[in-house]
Amino acid sequence: MYVEVLSGALESWVADLDEDDLLDHVLACLLALPSPADKVGRAADAALAAEIAYDRALMKLAAAYDIDVAAGRYSRPALERHRLEAALTRRGVDLRALVVQRRTG
Repeated sequence: MYVEVLSGALESWVADLDEDDLLDHVLACLLALPSPADKVGRAADAALAAEIAYDRALMKLAAAYDIDVAAGRYSRPALERHRLEAALTRRGVDLRALVVQRRTG
């Protein structure tokens, strides 16, 4: 089911962002992801929407760096997120480090 929802979200992507704006969007989506503690009090649909938004943006950013992406690989979302984040890190885009920088100003 997650793959189908993500596929639909990818099809509805209409933004034509340059690389910097796309990176900003990915970081904003990553910051919006609920932490494990947040999930307790957060509605399931809100958590799912945040994950879909991040995965869609992550896939677009990865594709911009010529990393192989496909919604079908999201049958295990956490593993695919990790794969894409690691591939971006190898290309010099460490999303987790950039989020820490944003949080600390």
